[in-house]
Amino acid sequence: MEAAASSWRRLGRLLVEDGLITEDQLDEALENQVRTRRLLGDIVVELGYVAPDDVQRALANQAALATGERAAFGTGLRSELERRAGDQPPAPTLHLVTELEPVEEPDEPDPGHVLMIQLPRGYVLVEHGGDAPSPGSTLELPEVAGGTFRVEALGRSPYPDDPRPCAFALRLHESPA
Repeated sequence: MEAAASSWRRLGRLLVEDGLITEDQLDEALENQVRTRRLLGDIVVELGYVAPDDVQRALANQAALATGERAAFGTGLRSELERRAGDQPPAPTLHLVTELEPVEEPDEPDPGHVLMIQLPRGYVLVEHGGDAPSPGSTLELPEVAGGTFRVEALGRSPYPDDPRPCAFALRLHESPA
């Protein structure tokens, strides 16, 4: 407990160590704090020395030091890069387009779906076009041992890298021959 307490540092010291403010700026902010009795973080933001995000990161860093978790927080590089980016010209302005011209997309073939049918001696996979049937629906599949099947569930295709859905079905009863 004492090791964590000894590593704790004041907010102003953390801001200086991270290169966000100078010693002179810290002294000015501390004098302002004595006069106004306000929070140091609010003062350095109001004076324009740092952004509110910089203070939040420093406070999070300070809290981590108190619990011995400094490794969980950054080194201040991001805030330094953001601060330096403020010296760059502003990014181009993007304009919102409210009406788009329709774009004709090429007709893609229907990927269809896969049926996995359970039979007495194993499973049969059947490829079908269109949307997959919903669970509880019945299917007449004369090409599969001439029977009627009920869809029990939907899932992913058993084929590798196949994005199509797969309907898992069980036989209800045999069709008359």
